[in-house]
This record gives sequence, C-alpha cells and structure tokens, in this order.
Amino acid sequence: MIYGYTRRAIVDSDEQFAEQDRIVRDQVAEQMYTIYGKSEIPPENIVFEEIAYFAQNFPKLDALLEKLERGDELIIYTPDRIAGSARAFYDHCASAANKGAFITVARPPVL
Repeated sequence: MIYGYTRRAIVDSDEQFAEQDRIVRDQVAEQMYTIYGKSEIPPENIVFEEIAYFAQNFPKLDALLEKLERGDELIIYTPDRIAGSARAFYDHCASAANKGAFITVARPPVL
C-alpha cells in the first residue's frame, strides 16, 4: 500500500503547508496509478499530524510506521517532517526496511 505523511511545522504558512500537502498527495496518487491502475487515494492513506510546538513524539507517525508491511511505501515531504536529526531519520528508514517497506522523500527527490 502507498501512504503519505504530512506534518505542519510552526513556521509553515497556509500556502507552504498547502504546497507540501499537494506534493505528497500528487506523489501518492501517481504511485497508486502506477502500481494499482487507479489514482484515487483512500482517505486513511494520507496521515496528517497537527502542529507540534515542541513535541518530539508524533503518535500518528509512530502508528503509521508500525502499520507498514512488506512492499509498502511511505511518501514524506522532507526528512525533517519525520525526524529531528539525521540519526532519527535513518532509524525510521531502517525500521521500514526491516519490514520490507521503504520511505520516499518528495523534496529533494530521494528514493
């Protein structure tokens, strides 16, 4: 299954967040079409995390990462949306890889 994750940062304007959300949704739709032949995105496949002022834990992200299975893909906007450090980002990628899933970064394009 293809999933998208967006998290609004404190500094994001409405326009910036709308652009982030659009990019993630477009990539999820593109992958859904490529793999399943349909570009409709089930609502539960896009996870939105509320603004986190100083929180370092993101329960919706944690639940989504836990839910990943072999062959699943998680599309994120940028690495800093799921991790506060390079090490934390690597840990998330390794966790997904151990399940046979992977994380795709939309900006900059990293597969």
